[in-house]
Amino acid sequence: MGNYSIKIYKATEINIDDMTWIFNDSIKIFPSNIRRDSDRNQLSDVFNLNNVFIVERMDISKKIGWIAYKINEDHVFISGLYVLIDEQYKGVGTKILNYCINTLWKDNFKIITLNALKCAPWSIEFYKKNNFLIYDETVEYGKDLMFLKTKEVKDWEIIMYKYLINNIEINEITQNKEKYMDLLLLGDEQENMIKKYLYRGKLFALYDGDLKTVSVVTKEDESIYEIKNIATYEKYQGNGYGKTMIKYIIEKYKNKCNILLVGTGDNDKTISFYRNCGFEYSHTVNDFFINNYEHEIFEDRKQLKDMIYLKIEFIKDK
Repeated sequence: MGNYSIKIYKATEINIDDMTWIFNDSIKIFPSNIRRDSDRNQLSDVFNLNNVFIVERMDISKKIGWIAYKINEDHVFISGLYVLIDEQYKGVGTKILNYCINTLWKDNFKIITLNALKCAPWSIEFYKKNNFLIYDETVEYGKDLMFLKTKEVKDWEIIMYKYLINNIEINEITQNKEKYMDLLLLGDEQENMIKKYLYRGKLFALYDGDLKTVSVVTKEDESIYEIKNIATYEKYQGNGYGKTMIKYIIEKYKNKCNILLVGTGDNDKTISFYRNCGFEYSHTVNDFFINNYEHEIFEDRKQLKDMIYLKIEFIKDK
């Protein structure tokens, strides 16, 4: 955020002129061949059909942005979010977006959607950073997002969505475990290695509308369990699903064992992830990936050789 204060308030009809010139200024970032200015009549329609909020810069009493959203029966649709070009990349867009999300969350709305332009990758990245996901017609979604299958979208747009209310479910999968092999292979690149533990272990699947993350936990000794695999689809990574799964497993197994293990390659980012989940170093199995895999394994351009084991020790009440 720039070194100034802003205020956000619900627009009135007098702000339609502000909306018009903010819109026309903000789209200057687009190439001239696809840029289309709007007039007051067009922005009047936006005002009349939506809830509109204005962002005002306090130090100079200047309107610098606005957001519009429409409340539908099964979701909230963001019709537009625009910030003056000189005020972009200062956190203004994030501020007004989160203001509206918090308002909608307090009113118990569940899902928020929008149409993003394919020709505006910076816009798509902005919404991704604010935890919006891209709707993919090839993915099987839960009933909460079924309405998106019939939503009209132009060739130059993509649909993005965000859950406003936590809709996460974690279930144990006891049948047709092979159905999850494509995702398990993101966590362990060799299918025959996965099959060594998949059928003797417990498979857990995390859903947030649709499948996001899987994990396999095995019993290695009377008092030792091991997380053999955990994987999240790449497009959903960075949204906390892996950590949520880890927390679930820790809670589930803390009264069943003394030690919970997890093995990983010598990758600083992955090891840091597990340390942040409460694991600490246990031991190393030298040349594990060289001796057990048919091909070389790389992460972040580094060949993995040794298996680094981390652990959580559960303290039992005497």
